Amino acid sequence: GDMGDSAHRHFTYRHTHRVGHCLMHLGRRRHGADDIASGERNNLIVWNQNARYRASPGYVNRQPYLREAAPPDKRCLSYTHDRDFGDFTAYPPGLEEFRGRGWCPPAFACYDSMAPALKKDEL
Repeated sequence: GDMGDSAHRHFTYRHTHRVGHCLMHLGRRRHGADDIASGERNNLIVWNQNARYRASPGYVNRQPYLREAAPPDKRCLSYTHDRDFGDFTAYPPGLEEFRGRGWCPPAFACYDSMAPALKKDEL
């Protein structure tokens, strides 16, 4: 889902890539990439801005960040972004340094069963 939605860390879609096609999405869309078993992957990341749209009432950054309705789906977690990553899975080898560095969810948007220590604003 989109960042700030009550279920933005819940799995909603899996894309199957095809050679010669691209996938585009808004930056607020929660997304990730699976590990590849062989070959290589190339990503082209393009950032666009539109001043008129950003000034409009429909601009997504003007929408509220809602309280999470439930714990996240394990496959939607990010060790770089999510404060509760370690509650659901082990950090990848050599990446334990990310523990406690995440920002998501913000303290005011924690789901009910989130560990009390993580509900505190640690930023």
